[in-house]
Amino acid sequence: MSMSHSVMLSMLLAGGLALSAAANPTLEVVPRTDWAKDLSASLTARAGQQQDIPLMFLGDSITMCWEYAADHQYPGGKDAWERYFKPLGAVNYGVSGDRVEHVLWRITAGRQLECRPKAIVLLIGTNNFAAKPAPAPADLAAGIENLLGVIRAALPETKILALGILPRQGDYPVAEVNRLLAEAASRQGADFLDVGHSLLQGRAAVTPAVFRDGLHLSPAGYELFAQNLLLPVKRLLGLAPAERGRRDDMTGLVFETEEWSEPKDAWRIDQSSDDRWTLWTTEPEGWVKRSWGQTLRTPANIQADRATPEEGAPPLHTRLTGIPAGGYQVFVSGPLRNLALSLDGQNWSKHTGGEVSLGFWNITDGVFELWADDRYATPGNTGPSYYDYIRLAPAEAPEIRHLAAFTRPDGTTQISWLTTTTTPAAVFRFGRQGAAMDSAAEEDGANLRNHAVVLEGLTPGAVYEGKVVCQLNAQTAMESAPVVFVAGQRPQPPATAPQRVELRVHEPAKPRQDWPVTSGVPFAQGMLASADDARLVDAAGQPVVSQRAVAATWPDGSVKWLTVDFLATTTADRDVAYTLETGPGLGRQIVAEKPWDAALAAPVAAVSQLQLADGLALTAAVSVDAYALVARGPGKLTYQASGVYAGGGGDQAMFGWRSEQTVYAGPHRLRRHRWTVVNMHQPEGHLLVKSLSWRPAGWTAPAPSLSNGVVGSRLDLRQDWSQRAALTVDGASSSLERGDGFLRLD
Repeated sequence: MSMSHSVMLSMLLAGGLALSAAANPTLEVVPRTDWAKDLSASLTARAGQQQDIPLMFLGDSITMCWEYAADHQYPGGKDAWERYFKPLGAVNYGVSGDRVEHVLWRITAGRQLECRPKAIVLLIGTNNFAAKPAPAPADLAAGIENLLGVIRAALPETKILALGILPRQGDYPVAEVNRLLAEAASRQGADFLDVGHSLLQGRAAVTPAVFRDGLHLSPAGYELFAQNLLLPVKRLLGLAPAERGRRDDMTGLVFETEEWSEPKDAWRIDQSSDDRWTLWTTEPEGWVKRSWGQTLRTPANIQADRATPEEGAPPLHTRLTGIPAGGYQVFVSGPLRNLALSLDGQNWSKHTGGEVSLGFWNITDGVFELWADDRYATPGNTGPSYYDYIRLAPAEAPEIRHLAAFTRPDGTTQISWLTTTTTPAAVFRFGRQGAAMDSAAEEDGANLRNHAVVLEGLTPGAVYEGKVVCQLNAQTAMESAPVVFVAGQRPQPPATAPQRVELRVHEPAKPRQDWPVTSGVPFAQGMLASADDARLVDAAGQPVVSQRAVAATWPDGSVKWLTVDFLATTTADRDVAYTLETGPGLGRQIVAEKPWDAALAAPVAAVSQLQLADGLALTAAVSVDAYALVARGPGKLTYQASGVYAGGGGDQAMFGWRSEQTVYAGPHRLRRHRWTVVNMHQPEGHLLVKSLSWRPAGWTAPAPSLSNGVVGSRLDLRQDWSQRAALTVDGASSSLERGDGFLRLD
């Protein structure tokens, strides 16, 4: 097939654009007359010889450099091109230095559309910014839209993906042009994709790691570009499902393990065996579950841990290259069952469950390596483990900030700090000032930004020095600057300033008598010295018994947040006003209620039974010293408790439990804050639980009652939404709009 010059020009003029070529140079048909003349002629000759090509990349030097190797005079994206796009039949029609008007000549007079591509990826426009004068954003977008219109008129069935102009060094209206181009592409029946944000990796400007000269991509930049481009291109060609899949939800660089792992003969496609991995491509709903709808998996019948990696399936060595230099949080796809991972092929660690974090890595040479093996069994849950992808999310190196020490109410010292990103659990190393920091306290939680450890057993008045040490990954650690503190030292806040804070209690449902209320009250720095300097009064100015606690303090030791617990009497649909008054020693003037009676001075016992799917029933066991008093005052008592579930047989408890319970004064209401159950059975990581029951025990009445008067030997009240509750009394269930949530102990 051949197209005449006149036919193509008539298509151009049929675009109906309001601007003339004279007013907008991007609408002109301009051939290259410099060195690129011969290259353009060769592309025209190629187009006449190649018919019905699957995929054309059309553009300027950024397109042309896809086929330049990393060691070329102009390092390009050949590795990524051959890995991702060449297998799709892609043909490169990029010409360095081309502007919109030059591409217009190539697809009209230059007849380069005679190859009749099934799909075209168009990237053009950045060189027009260098024109004298440069076109306005609207003119440049109009020129690119004209290109799309010409392609659409010549090739009505061809799929078109118009790419936004890539970021570049300098002050150019890239974002405005791309905004207009997105609208233009839609008008011309083309898809539009702007990968600029991904190429910037969250930064405000381009970096040499991605843009080697501020304009052209580096080899690592092409890898990043290709990963963002591959899924839309495959969808353009009908080679990927249109429905949203697992890959759509992942951010950063994502490397498929089957693409990057060796040896290739370590797995078979959709064939399971005891000595090979399987590349599973036929999993039901695989597109939703796996990156690109497929995954490597281990042999399914691993009954016991293997002595060496060589046993069973061969260990896989995954070596990633072409990574732009910078910081990354590195993740590995969730293996579900136990999977062995190694950073050196020698030292292995066991991982299970969801996506695995390998911590923060500062990659300078473009390479990351990982080994995976099937050496670990998963007792009680035999089956394959999965090794799907490695994901590198761009991240700044974490920093430790606001490291501070302060004395807690019980005299212990708390060390607190913040990090700019989530980090693994850190260690605070400390010792007497001038001596070795040979003591350590490790924080409990991982993957947090707010951190704290409590130091016990310090000598009051002694000066200590310490620092935070956080192991970001197996090879990199970060440390804070040292902090010096005096054990037991408390800042002396200024005297309390007199003030009044109104607290209003609103009850929308029904009248309540002596109902527990907890309120948090903020104070400006220096206004309240202690909880003893505050009291609560009712609307008549009469003191109300309250329990006050400091929740947070300012650096000068003054109160930042105060919690106030009291019993309120309310009427329906009316606000009841209370006032919190502050002044030196004001809270000490209140005479407390009579002491708690013996029955409630100890915690209320709980009866909990856990039944496994196999019918085994376990009962919560409470030791004599299981309870610890957390808070005691005139308004409420709070206890914490922990124990195990007994009855499973054997020496090791299968499940443990931990609870916190609060009893309020007055009508003696019990409120269960938390009840947590944890699997402690090491041989079996997964145990199916059929049911879990909990009820308080130990009161003198024959049956407990809710505060609304409902009585039963077994009460269960569950409130899962603010306006939806379920009440079960001795096995009979009913729905409530609003649950009371408290048990009355008579």
